[in-house]
Amino acid sequence: MTDSRPGKWVLGRHNRGTWIDSDDPENVNCVVVKLKKGISQRERNGLSDDDSRKRLFTSGNNLVPYSFHTFGPDNFFGQTITLWQPIEEAQQVESR
Repeated sequence: MTDSRPGKWVLGRHNRGTWIDSDDPENVNCVVVKLKKGISQRERNGLSDDDSRKRLFTSGNNLVPYSFHTFGPDNFFGQTITLWQPIEEAQQVESR
């Protein structure tokens, strides 16, 4: 991971099952997702008791303080994306 800024679109490889046709190669399980940062347990402990974010924990299904969101309604827990690569901005090509 080279760029972990929240809101950055990345190409991620996930460990969830996927639809695989009989002629698909192994490990065709990549998606374009947006990194969404949450707060760590240490950050959460520093919040006042009135802050609603204090009641949200990094536990259960999401084991890390970030997640990934897709274009549609699907999301991935942080640990579900096992590897990600930033999508670099396209360079504008001069027309001749």
